[in-house]
Amino acid sequence: MERRLFLTAASAAAAGLMAPQYGWPQGYPSGPVKIIVPYAPSGSADIFARAVAPELSKILHQPVSVENHPGGGGAVGVQMVSQAAPDGRTLLLGQTGEIVVQPFFMRQEGPRPIPVALVAVIPLALVVSSSVPYRDVKGLVEAAKSSRRGFSVASPGRLTPGDLAIELFRSETGARLATVPFDGGGPALNAVLDGLVDIYFSTLTSAMPYLRSGKVKILAVTSPERSAAIPDVPTLKESVAGYFTATQWAGIFAPRGTPAETVGKLNEAINQVLAIAEVRNKIVQDGGKVTPLSPAQFADFIRTDAKQYQEAIAAELCSEFVVESCSKGGRFVD
Repeated sequence: MERRLFLTAASAAAAGLMAPQYGWPQGYPSGPVKIIVPYAPSGSADIFARAVAPELSKILHQPVSVENHPGGGGAVGVQMVSQAAPDGRTLLLGQTGEIVVQPFFMRQEGPRPIPVALVAVIPLALVVSSSVPYRDVKGLVEAAKSSRRGFSVASPGRLTPGDLAIELFRSETGARLATVPFDGGGPALNAVLDGLVDIYFSTLTSAMPYLRSGKVKILAVTSPERSAAIPDVPTLKESVAGYFTATQWAGIFAPRGTPAETVGKLNEAINQVLAIAEVRNKIVQDGGKVTPLSPAQFADFIRTDAKQYQEAIAAELCSEFVVESCSKGGRFVD
């Protein structure tokens, strides 16, 4: 079956993420709330959802649970939330991959969830086992080029930022990399810890506990500037000339059609959670950045991110696909 890729698709999807004006609804929530994490446990999405849920429960005066539904690089969980009743009781902890990157490459069925609140912005980190001899990206790339078999690299899911980072890294460095797919960041990171793969572009949040325990090394981060959590670690832009910089974000989404008042109450409640020192400090110490936004501001944030990925994909990855037009804004067909 043909799959068509329109570089304008994600921008168009993001343009539909308009957030309405809001107030305080009566009777919401009328029962338990659940947050769907579209990845396996232990990844950054799971970490953020479980950091927010207990305090959100206190503010909403209802139980708030977290459910993991991995598959399809996050697409399975997105579809579950898209098909849920728009009553504010089924939410999505969505990230860059399934919200912004996937629409460039594949059609997504059903109405797209709408943005509620930005939880955190975090860089990716180039992670290797602590037992490997490489101290920097240069040494890693030289070894990957000279090795007859090349190196294995874990992907947390097809068309996620971590998956895209592999393609960008391969394109920029010429390193010989064999991609090994996993259902989420937790299993992918565990594969590095267990010595099953050589490299992984983890979110910094997921990698920090293992960095502190000495189980992994972080050779670089993908953000434009060094992370305050690990200021001695260089950026990939410093290590690889011209490398595309990127951050990953996580936010709360609701089914399209959720009342404006409900979206507003959720946004206000989640931003209250992010203002709690314990929650905020945990995110910052794990390499994240907390930037509370309104639903409309979050929608604008997504549009800007979609444009950045559109430009990066057009500039860097044309050679990875059969293309009908490789100009920016052109159409890819495979």
